[in-house]
Amino acid sequence: MNHRTLATIAVLLFALWGCPCRHVLGGEGKTRSVFMPLELRERAWANIRQDEAMTRLRDQIVERARPWMELSDDQVWGLMFGPGITRSWMVWSDGHCPACGKSVPMYNWRMDALSRPWKTWCPHCAAVFPANDFEAFYRSGLDRRGIFDPALADRSLLFNAAHPDPNDPRHRFGVDDGEGFVQDGKRWRFIGAYLVDGMNLGLFALGLDLMPDFGYPPVQFGGWDSARSRWYHMTASHNTIVVDGKNQANASGTTTLWKDGRVLKAVRASCPAMIGGRQFERTVASVDAGTGRFYVLDVFRVVGGKDHAKFMHSHFATLRAEGLKLEPGLDYEYGTHMRNFRHDTAPGPGWNVTWDIEDRYGYLTDGARVRLRYTDLTAGGAVATAEAWVIQGGYDSSQETWIPRLMVRRTADREPLASCFVGIIEPYSNQSAIQAVARLVPTVDGKAMPDGNVALRVDLADGRADLIVVLDTENPLNLRPSRADGAVQVSAWGLVTDAELCLVRLNAAGQVEAATRCGGTFIELRGQRFHTDQPADHDH
Repeated sequence: MNHRTLATIAVLLFALWGCPCRHVLGGEGKTRSVFMPLELRERAWANIRQDEAMTRLRDQIVERARPWMELSDDQVWGLMFGPGITRSWMVWSDGHCPACGKSVPMYNWRMDALSRPWKTWCPHCAAVFPANDFEAFYRSGLDRRGIFDPALADRSLLFNAAHPDPNDPRHRFGVDDGEGFVQDGKRWRFIGAYLVDGMNLGLFALGLDLMPDFGYPPVQFGGWDSARSRWYHMTASHNTIVVDGKNQANASGTTTLWKDGRVLKAVRASCPAMIGGRQFERTVASVDAGTGRFYVLDVFRVVGGKDHAKFMHSHFATLRAEGLKLEPGLDYEYGTHMRNFRHDTAPGPGWNVTWDIEDRYGYLTDGARVRLRYTDLTAGGAVATAEAWVIQGGYDSSQETWIPRLMVRRTADREPLASCFVGIIEPYSNQSAIQAVARLVPTVDGKAMPDGNVALRVDLADGRADLIVVLDTENPLNLRPSRADGAVQVSAWGLVTDAELCLVRLNAAGQVEAATRCGGTFIELRGQRFHTDQPADHDH
């Protein structure tokens, strides 16, 4: 049995358990699978029962997962630390044990997170690190949300537990506060993992990871500090926004919206400290388009700095552009590894690019075709296509290649620049489910709202239409009019609402098929008012 079959079964089993769990934001428990409908679960179980090898593998996976299943929700939550600790994927890439001096490269350190949490030990001398009681230090720094804040932590706990006497020369040996144990200019990171990819967006659909990370840093091209290795964990190598060409800072953010409905599933996260600005907030909504199809609405608001560059890439692919006049131009630079930039500095609204995916790893069935389309409705943004340097294969591969990327960029002469990046992302096989997309300006008492407030009409190929409003609830610059000034209107639709986010779906005859909202109390369309989701669309 190959690794792909093993991975598939593992994912299936994870989805099949359907164990009771709490709602993400608190509330009623669940008793069904989050990932798979009952019909698919039953079919998977039946297939596994018919194959002796799969049955044995199922039992092995279930047994290995048992310790995790026995943990409470609070215990599982406590296993993952927040962004207050710098991430690192290894103790020291080509390092040695500080106790015995023998070589211990990358993954040779011993760990067992369940039986010996917060500890790692040398494979030669079995010396255990960090030598301090890091768990006690960590718990002393938890804020009211249960997230570690080093500024709150009790630093008097930072001593070698086997040498508590401050006069003992080994009193500080092996002590790690989350930023590593430092000795003779060398740093051992016994706690942590590291990438600067805040607000990164990923997408799994049609059997592929369609918006993947680049993967394991290519240390085979000169080590961990080589330019190509640094490129892999730069902010600019991810599906997010770079401000002033800089990598993001470590910071703790907040989930400010959560919706899990039948037609609309949405999440909004905010973390301005990542960029040292006033706003860094991303709203992502998945909208069901019927018959296994969907699209993703992406609204990304940024206030701070004076150069905002939104990057997006997919898989190995060829890139097609519509509605753009691309000409060769300057590279983005800032130490990135991209080339062949082609620019349109004044694109019209509604342009799009499509990735025609090349299945180089053979994940798809014969003849299957996968495409990913991005349609942009950002005001005042320049656009460029480019190619990004990546390694094809795993961490031991040296097969270099280039994949197509997209950059939408807004700049200003003075700070703070305020941007609202708006896009529609759609995976599809042969035919797009979307016929057209248009952006309108919402109003309050007849006055146009600022750019951070978004109204979109998405016309589907089957004749239905989605009317969507996404409002800027943070409004850090206190721009007017805002949602706080009264009900929001989109007069062309006859829509009025006080919701933070809402969607009204019209059938082919123009009648309301569904209405759903987040926040607020109502949606009104042409005099018809809805105070609850229609049809009844209970969060779950």
